[in-house]
Amino acid sequence: MVQPIAQKPSHPHSPPGKPFYRTLTDGVREPLTRGIAVALVARYLFWALWAVGCGLLIDAHHAPAIMVVGACGYTATAVLSTYLGLCGPRAAEAGVRAGLLQALWGCPEYVPPAAGAGADVALMTHDVEKFANNRYGFQGQLVAAVAGPLAVLAFMAIAVDWVTALAIGVVLPLAPLAIGWFHTKFRADAGASRRMRAQLAARFTAMVRGLETVVLCGAGDHIHSQLVHAWEGNRRATMRLLARNQLVLFVSEAVFALAATALTVVVAAWRHAAGAISMGDAVTLVLASIVLTTPMQLLGGFFYIGMTGRAAEEAMRRFRARMRWTPAATRHKEEVAEPRVGLRDASIRRGDRTIVTGASFEATPGHPVILRGPSGAGKSSVLAVLSGALGLTEGKA
Repeated sequence: MVQPIAQKPSHPHSPPGKPFYRTLTDGVREPLTRGIAVALVARYLFWALWAVGCGLLIDAHHAPAIMVVGACGYTATAVLSTYLGLCGPRAAEAGVRAGLLQALWGCPEYVPPAAGAGADVALMTHDVEKFANNRYGFQGQLVAAVAGPLAVLAFMAIAVDWVTALAIGVVLPLAPLAIGWFHTKFRADAGASRRMRAQLAARFTAMVRGLETVVLCGAGDHIHSQLVHAWEGNRRATMRLLARNQLVLFVSEAVFALAATALTVVVAAWRHAAGAISMGDAVTLVLASIVLTTPMQLLGGFFYIGMTGRAAEEAMRRFRARMRWTPAATRHKEEVAEPRVGLRDASIRRGDRTIVTGASFEATPGHPVILRGPSGAGKSSVLAVLSGALGLTEGKA
């Protein structure tokens, strides 16, 4: 399961801008990802075994045991892989979020993002979810999409016909390469979508924290227009990324899946016409081609998750980079008191007129104080005292 991120020493996430193929090695390191990949590969092999049983049955051979084993094994591994794919990322998400919070609470000094606290709120909620879906769900699909077809092709080459398996093996690797190319080209869109979402969260959080000030200043309409603008930017960025995902779906399903199936039918028919394989073998090859294209379809469907997950991963890396763990930072944290400003029983005079009498207040970070009153009530004089430009008649600043 996920290791809590309690200390600085080593960052658990990969560096930004890494090649697409590096996600294969990253995913294999995670036990949950390995479990999903193994379950999916076994699922594809059991389908191939069932297809072999169908071919033997067509050739008038009695193969009920092979078909039963293949069907039962396929059903069991399908249930297992689906369960791991749905429940695993949710459990991992809680562990990742707890690890980030533990690291934040144990950090001697933290530099907030330029976008404000709302960006961290978005990271702890939406980004952690996307990261978990990618690392503990999509990457398992990715590993299986590479290993599964290779295992099935090897099985078909041994059990049925190596010529057809070789022909399919030449075309099949083009799909992961194409999807990897799309990942590289669309990385900027995924990053833009995450940034717009963080900006929207930051604006909303700032509005909630300063709601009283917004109401007192009558700035509701202005803040509303800002939120609408940020929401529209987030919507456009998300729709742009989803449009890219639809393009990948078309390429993976309409091009590669259809081409692989058509190639299998043509080569199997040719081999059967040449007398190299039986009708049952030809049917087996066509049935096996269905499971060979399944990983490509899954990759296309999970493309959006993969892109948003990698963008969230880079955001988490930047989050860790804002933590200060050096001894100097620790000493600075211990020596410097919390900044605060205020007045205690203060009176302010300007000429012969006493403007403020007996004023007391204290403002600390995160707890603002609002000075309100009619013109001439002394608001500017209080600020002048706090800045050192004006002295007090009585009291203490």
